Amino acid sequence: AVAVIAPANDERPYHENFEFYGRRLTELGQALEPHGIQLAVGFDASEAARHGKTYEFVRDFDALLVLLSTVGAENVGLWLDLWQIWASGASVENALLKLDQLSVVAVSLSDADEAQPDPRHPDSHRLPGEHGVIDSVAVLSRLAELRYEGPVTPIPGSNLSGLRREQIVKLAGEKLDSVWKAAGITSNTKAPARMAAAAGGV
Repeated sequence: AVAVIAPANDERPYHENFEFYGRRLTELGQALEPHGIQLAVGFDASEAARHGKTYEFVRDFDALLVLLSTVGAENVGLWLDLWQIWASGASVENALLKLDQLSVVAVSLSDADEAQPDPRHPDSHRLPGEHGVIDSVAVLSRLAELRYEGPVTPIPGSNLSGLRREQIVKLAGEKLDSVWKAAGITSNTKAPARMAAAAGGV
């Protein structure tokens, strides 16, 4: 399962919200654990999600790591969403160095068509490997080193909105396969990692 932390609210200031989410995520993890379900937690870097709200909250990778470190449930971990990391202005490369500090539960691969994130276009993500602005190959290689075995999902961009569903799925699969092979990982690779691929978000 995946969940996104709201980056702002009107009810609780930062420190109170931090304690609230630490408890709530722990409770959710404990409720899901008997059913064999892991919970991947992500953040929302978009300015629109914070607009008009009284209190800001977790909206970048480092803050999310700190929050997850307070959760008392082993089945609750990180949703590694490359687009959100890039859109927050953070370095994907630096984020990769911190992955051994926590449990990665789910991964979403994306790319961008411009060198810097533009807040005017919060949903301008592209399929992985389309432009090479976000290095999905480096991410897959790092995950292989960590022996990650969870889902890896390409996220189609808004530029595909005119295509039929089956066309989007086919294109997403092709792009994912290309970065997978560039990282030296194939669908029948047994080591160093076995990663499940799904064309989600379409």
